[in-house]
Amino acid sequence: MRKIVLTPTYDSYGDVEILSNFLVALGGVYNVYREGRNIVIELADGQSPAEVVRTVLDMGHELALPVYVFTAKKGLDDRVVVRRLEEHPLIVAAEYYPRSGRGAVVAVPGASREGVEAALRSAVDGAVVESASIQPIRKSFG
Repeated sequence: MRKIVLTPTYDSYGDVEILSNFLVALGGVYNVYREGRNIVIELADGQSPAEVVRTVLDMGHELALPVYVFTAKKGLDDRVVVRRLEEHPLIVAAEYYPRSGRGAVVAVPGASREGVEAALRSAVDGAVVESASIQPIRKSFG
């Protein structure tokens, strides 16, 4: 079993209760509970942590997540780069700009920098992390 600790940018107990009922009903999630300001999610071993975080974002929650800016070779197909990155269980979201060769990934909380760098290298040859920060992330609809 693996735990993910999410830090929401808001404070509402009711939202966590609804989130818990939904995620546990989907399968692959054993438990969801509050620990202080944080939301702790206990996952089955085979469940992708990135997929669970994406589901939480899909439900309209805004979370503080690690963001890594990287550089790679210019001119790659951005759709292929993003798809490869988002298939990795540590990468929640990705973007890549072919003209500049720069991009960014949003990682699962608790993912090590080395783990994110390995995910980048496996998806994009020559990718190098330039910077890392924690940013508020929400999904934009519209």
